[in-house]
Amino acid sequence: MNRVNRLLPFSRLAEFPQRRLIDATWSLDGTTAHASVSERMLRTARWANLDTTDRLSDADPAPNVDPSHRLPHPVLSSRALGRWATSLGIRSLDDHVVVYDQTTNFMASARLAWQLLASGHRGPVHVLAGNINELPPDSFDWEPTVPASSDVPAEPLASLAYENVAPGGPWLATLDEVRDVVAGRAADTLIVDARSRTRFLGLEPESRPGLQSGHMPGSLNVPFADLVDGAGDLLPADELRSKFDPKILAHAEAGKRLILSCGTGVTACVVGLALNRLGLEHSQVAVYDGSWTEYARVELDEPVLQQ
Repeated sequence: MNRVNRLLPFSRLAEFPQRRLIDATWSLDGTTAHASVSERMLRTARWANLDTTDRLSDADPAPNVDPSHRLPHPVLSSRALGRWATSLGIRSLDDHVVVYDQTTNFMASARLAWQLLASGHRGPVHVLAGNINELPPDSFDWEPTVPASSDVPAEPLASLAYENVAPGGPWLATLDEVRDVVAGRAADTLIVDARSRTRFLGLEPESRPGLQSGHMPGSLNVPFADLVDGAGDLLPADELRSKFDPKILAHAEAGKRLILSCGTGVTACVVGLALNRLGLEHSQVAVYDGSWTEYARVELDEPVLQQ
């Protein structure tokens, strides 16, 4: 399988002085991430607050987004992404973009890399891997200027010409596609669920109200948290392979389509990053942006299995 390795060790960052560096540190509560980046960021980095995507999408939703059902951290329209990317210091679709976060799980950095690649960024896009705390102190800006968590980037004078991510294309899966897989109408597609094992089995209630517990019939579970080493990197390739059901790897190696799902479309991108380490190009897998938050809405009454 041909691929571009998206992971870049922290130790190699100095080899690329012209890169655009983005800190994608994010937390569920919103305040922890802001506190972290306010204390330190790598020099020249700008903070990409994942929660900003909600506000950008509200103002300028992507095509084919259902305005009656607001999804968290949705895929951005071309205009909204251009506005955000410009605020992050990206000046051209050919820029080399390097994304990192100060957690050890890749959640937001993997998602931002996916959004850029899916939207047609032509230059290299890398995600930093390794223990950020092992970098020398002079690698950091210890008094960074960080926008407030609620800030939305201003409209740029010249927006970058990103593309709208095509639903049903190589990057983005839709609810209708997932329905086809669940109903057995898309035998060449397999759904991989990145949520925890207890959520997948329906043993743990969903934190968001109005959602069923369990999983999509026919889907296979690869908890994203099992793929990281706890120190800022993914597991080595041989260990990663052991975390995937052999059916998933055989399916991928046969060139068949994978749809990655999770709670809101964020941690699914970590599974995509792991598959990249195993030799799969990002465009061979699609992310179901709505994920469980859309599929499991009680009012939709989609098929759900437990245990």
